Amino acid sequence: MTAFTLHNDAGVDSGTYDRISRLLARAAPLADRHSRLSLPDRASVRIVSTEQFVSLTADHGEYTMRQAADAFPAGSGSRDRALAEVQACRDGFEQAAAQSWPMVTAAVVCRSTAGDPEMITMPEGHAESRATDRYLTGAFAHEWTHLAQNKVWPAMPYAHIRIALQADADGLPPEQRRTTHHVIEGHAQWVQRQTVQELCGVATAQLRLDGEPKPTKRFRRLKTQSPLISIYDQGDAFISALHDTGGHPLIERLLRNEDLLPTLGEITNPTTWLERYAPAMSGA
Repeated sequence: MTAFTLHNDAGVDSGTYDRISRLLARAAPLADRHSRLSLPDRASVRIVSTEQFVSLTADHGEYTMRQAADAFPAGSGSRDRALAEVQACRDGFEQAAAQSWPMVTAAVVCRSTAGDPEMITMPEGHAESRATDRYLTGAFAHEWTHLAQNKVWPAMPYAHIRIALQADADGLPPEQRRTTHHVIEGHAQWVQRQTVQELCGVATAQLRLDGEPKPTKRFRRLKTQSPLISIYDQGDAFISALHDTGGHPLIERLLRNEDLLPTLGEITNPTTWLERYAPAMSGA
């Protein structure tokens, strides 16, 4: 069973703290059961304010770009390009966080090689979404899944940058580029759906079910405009197709081997990925 330390960085009241602690504890075994991955033995979770969320997200952006740079040999063009983009990446993450925070329930951030990834959760975001216990439990299961993914695939936080830099160097067209976001977010959303189904009999990652409070107008506007929704949904459908074919072992095999990552074209046509890797799967 995962043990977690809950840090009250935002200084929330005891009722809010206790609710978050209770739902985190409720979500962890559900994520463990439905992901079939091993959650970390210990984890750090921080309750943060909007300002703290933005700052931590900026730190995460800088860290991931530096880690991606370190994956390339000294003096290589890809390494130099990554190092030249560190500040721009930090600024981009900061700006995106400042705009998107009302629709963020929780996230996982990495800040240094000396520390493990941490989950952060923001009560101000909870208020915008008017998240019920049902939804928060599912959302926390989503983030627990990311921590479990990271344990299987330690390079996950910055793999997308490194892979994109390599694709640029190789001159690959968009449809031939491998994607990590669809896989990791799709898998976490798939686990979130299974979690909610166990809780209330409805397999969904939707924020609101009939009878539950409607999110604020600001939240709904941001959600409608977000390009991430299609990534989550397409990734969810891809992972569902893999699970139907090879179950959890196939999903875990994908997470453990970057060479198996699907291209953008395969995300929307999982059959092509399954056909491409049928020989490898037969030896699983």
